Amino acid sequence: MISEQFPWLTTLVILPALAVLPMPVLPDRNGQTLRWYALGIGFIEFALMLYTFGRFYHPQATGLQLVESYSWLPQIGMNWSLAADGLSMPLVILSGLVTTLAILASWNVTRKPRLYFSLLLLMYSAQV
Repeated sequence: MISEQFPWLTTLVILPALAVLPMPVLPDRNGQTLRWYALGIGFIEFALMLYTFGRFYHPQATGLQLVESYSWLPQIGMNWSLAADGLSMPLVILSGLVTTLAILASWNVTRKPRLYFSLLLLMYSAQV
């Protein structure tokens, strides 16, 4: 098992969800600011995925890699644990690519763009 000091996988999961927080206060010029913001977050997240797996994932190694485990609520035995293996790594990258392309494909959404792109970023976080 390969473990890194920086929580790369946690960052990949949390970043799109945290990026939703400023969405309610972003200016809405016909949704343009929201579109560009969501697209920027999508590209940053996808680039971070490529960097993380390109730099720290070793295809020759067997078992789990990039292992992260944190005691979240020790009173009830709840932990936050993430890891990547040979099956999950390409699927995470594929979901990042598809979701970023979905942001591009939904460029013409005009009905409630703030809600739409907020939910799209939350979905991005959930599927990673």
